[in-house]
Amino acid sequence: MRTRRGWGRTVAFAFVVLAAL
Repeated sequence: MRTRRGWGRTVAFAFVVLAAL
């Protein structure tokens, strides 16, 4: 997994949102 400035949080947040849908 590529981890850059805020990328980790963005991906995690998006994953949580998709999981919540």
